[in-house]
Amino acid sequence: MPSALERKIKDRLMELSPRAFEFFAGDLLEFLGLTSVSVTRQAGDGGIDAVCEVVSGNLVHVPAGVQVKRRRQPVGRPDMDQFIGALANRYACGIYITTATFSRPSIQKAKAAVPYISVVNGDQVAEVLVKAGIGTKEDASTVDEEYFGGFEDRLKVAECSPTYRVGEPCDIAPADDFISLRALSYALHVDTTTIRAWVQRGQLQPDADGLYFRRRRVAEIRADFDLPGSPETSDAWVNAFLRFATQGKLNKSYKPVMLQALLDLVQGDGSIQVARLVEAFHDFYLERARSGLPAEASSSILCQPENARRSAVESLLIRYPLERFIIKGLLIYLPEERLIRFRPEIWGSLRYRDIVEIRRLLKKQIEDYFGSLKTT
Repeated sequence: MPSALERKIKDRLMELSPRAFEFFAGDLLEFLGLTSVSVTRQAGDGGIDAVCEVVSGNLVHVPAGVQVKRRRQPVGRPDMDQFIGALANRYACGIYITTATFSRPSIQKAKAAVPYISVVNGDQVAEVLVKAGIGTKEDASTVDEEYFGGFEDRLKVAECSPTYRVGEPCDIAPADDFISLRALSYALHVDTTTIRAWVQRGQLQPDADGLYFRRRRVAEIRADFDLPGSPETSDAWVNAFLRFATQGKLNKSYKPVMLQALLDLVQGDGSIQVARLVEAFHDFYLERARSGLPAEASSSILCQPENARRSAVESLLIRYPLERFIIKGLLIYLPEERLIRFRPEIWGSLRYRDIVEIRRLLKKQIEDYFGSLKTT
């Protein structure tokens, strides 16, 4: 059953205008790891609301057409038939996203269809947002109105011409569509804090108020900041993981603590249940508190871990240390299955000596962090 917050998220999505919901879906596709995302123009879209690519190993690129429906009634078989018709001879696969559910005949049709169609219902959308801390306040207790209002704000910027009016058909080329700062971070594999710093220092100029950027600029921004593309080999993926896992000055101990727990509990297929990882992560701070040691900085809910609700700890873990690995493409989060998984290229090539070295460096990071915490 959806949580109370997930139900609120679904209700808030229903309040979006149809075009704003399409913008939201475009960002959602970025969060799900799809590439080359573009929201199609409002008029004459041929039944396709967005397009993207499903990429594997930077070698396989499969074009996908996307249909999004903001509705309360289930998507039926006729709706699915229309979408299949819109995909025909244009896309290798399809993705159907709705705030509602899918009827059994529509799901059966999607599974049997050529091209194949993935279906995403409203409960799944809400769960992804809540678990990833997207569209919720910092404490994960309520809806972030600024986040959802931002999609309506996009309707107010000059997408087409100075005479463009909200609600009128907009003959905008997909390449001219806007992307939010957070979706940009997923597209570039760079955390939002870094991108905000670029903007504040004047190194990166948004294309519209509210920190929106033209989607067509993604490749340009990547080149301007000399950002690498996705690794092309398994060894390159392993090296990227090793560098990111052990680099950087710590503001909190979250990253090395999470990685230690991940390496302790990971299963043979490279996956771990979210609940087990959260429990081990929380237990680390509880044990420090029981031993009379500082658990975390006073600005963290884990400074008094015994008072931190497990749901809040889970939200913190996903929103901060885990999301950075997801943005980089190093770990995969599967909210429907409640699993976190190493990227296959990494897990299949990670050697025992790599893990031993990571553990050594993580231990040192944690010792250095808490050593500095005592002196502040």
